[in-house]
Amino acid sequence: MLAAQDGQIKGLVYNSFYAEYSGPINGLGPYAGLFARILNALTSRGDLQNLTMLPWDGIIPAQSEGFLSRCPRWCPFCYGDQLRKDRERHTPLLWSLAPYKRCVVHGSRAPRPQLTAQQRREFSAAIEKRFANCPAPPPLREVGHPYGLGRSALRYWFPDLCKRICEQRIKGRRINAEIAASGRAKIVADTVNALVKSGQQPARRKVDVEIRKHGLALARPEVFQEYSRAIRGGTE
Repeated sequence: MLAAQDGQIKGLVYNSFYAEYSGPINGLGPYAGLFARILNALTSRGDLQNLTMLPWDGIIPAQSEGFLSRCPRWCPFCYGDQLRKDRERHTPLLWSLAPYKRCVVHGSRAPRPQLTAQQRREFSAAIEKRFANCPAPPPLREVGHPYGLGRSALRYWFPDLCKRICEQRIKGRRINAEIAASGRAKIVADTVNALVKSGQQPARRKVDVEIRKHGLALARPEVFQEYSRAIRGGTE
């Protein structure tokens, strides 16, 4: 219905928009204004923009995406109070703000996001695609960030996927560490050998000055260890 009403929204009719990019429709950006305008037209209202952060335009920076929570939040006790009082429930805009982490009425924290079977399939497929060939995936909190899922929610809904990502991350970090160690060893050894060939003693101070050009320092234990190896190798 929204797509039929407006060509801009028609261009947003794809799953990844609603799964990853629709969060700011409660904020101050163009999506908030677009959806408020179309919904006002469809419902013959003129105030639906007040359900977003648009009335705060000029007070809160326009780049409001970081001001909004990445995952849905709610207080089950507030929902219960609403049903008892009004026989219906609603989600206050306040709950969508990132700094609002605990209900000020009941003191409860936001529960874990609930995902439908379709959402689980879509998120799992998207995450698999993003990190299938990634040698060193980012931490889980960054993996779940585009989907509004924290680390604990990601582990709850996708335990096997998280296990594979963590194993892949550990393996990648180990490989990167080995590559970095090999690079450090070569820089230190080349520096020591260059000093020896030029007739100079590879003293710590001289070696340290040279390797600092490569972002290394003998104050780092792992670098000093490579220096010790290079010195022993040169004297054997």
